[in-house]
Amino acid sequence: MNTTSTSTTPRVKFFSFFKKVNFPFMKWRKGAYFFSGTCIVIAIFSYFIFGVHLSIDFRGGMEITLRPTSNVSEQPIREALSNLGYKDAEVKTITDIEGNMDILVRIKSTDVGTITEVANKIERAVAEKLKPVHVELRQTQSVGPKIGRELMFAAFYAIIVTALLIMIYLWWRFEWIFGVGATIALIHDVFITSGYMNIMGIEYSMQTVAALLTILGYSINDTIVVYDRIRENFMKRHGEPIVDIINRSINETLSRTTITAGTVLLSLLVLFFTGGPVVHDFVVVMIFGVTFGTYSSIFVASSLIVDSGVKNIGKKMEKKGAKKRIAA
Repeated sequence: MNTTSTSTTPRVKFFSFFKKVNFPFMKWRKGAYFFSGTCIVIAIFSYFIFGVHLSIDFRGGMEITLRPTSNVSEQPIREALSNLGYKDAEVKTITDIEGNMDILVRIKSTDVGTITEVANKIERAVAEKLKPVHVELRQTQSVGPKIGRELMFAAFYAIIVTALLIMIYLWWRFEWIFGVGATIALIHDVFITSGYMNIMGIEYSMQTVAALLTILGYSINDTIVVYDRIRENFMKRHGEPIVDIINRSINETLSRTTITAGTVLLSLLVLFFTGGPVVHDFVVVMIFGVTFGTYSSIFVASSLIVDSGVKNIGKKMEKKGAKKRIAA
């Protein structure tokens, strides 16, 4: 007697904020263009009105390492440095695996004495503030402006190369107009974020440059998800207007976009309230950049495809997809 057994694989249901929505995003694209254009103009003026604030990483300065006999908080150290006139000093505490704490103090270059004299003055002021804790001067180091300029150009080069490589990848993965649209959106995000940094007085440091590069990665990840759905709908819905296809694609990925942005922003908000001054600038830049990255993937990168004037995108995408299926 033959027995046959049938098994059904349960379908996985994903959580979705938006089900069967149809927001007319492309209808709002002209308003988005105006908003983005206004932000870009403000960012341009921020360079002339507020200027660029460079940290010790790029501007040069002094780095002094102190070791207290017991663990201390950063606040009294900042107060001691502020009393000496170093209100913009960077203070970080580092603890090794043996539990020994080092205090890393970074100040901008000064003409008042040599680095040894400045370090001794800071050591005495911090020791006075932390009494009865004893403080030992461990190391002094000077970062010259030449090294700072080299680091600044290296950071700028890293951002440009990253954007170009992303454009080349998208050109190969989709179509050239997708690569151009995504690159414009990335430049849009980074430039407006840099303008925000100028207005808020946030310094360009290794941390904030890392934040800008992270924003590039986040923004392009979000854009690729939308672009991939646009490509699928181009192949499936022949003859449908391009505006309808892109609107449909954005609405279909809206839940994923919202959940991703929401979880990232929640994590950043936790860091904002609990991370302290060490990661403050990094977190603030990330919050602003992630918000604009989410906005640009919907209203900038996608809208540029509609207004590019490129014809027969759907047929080109269909041919490229057919070639890949044959190759597979």
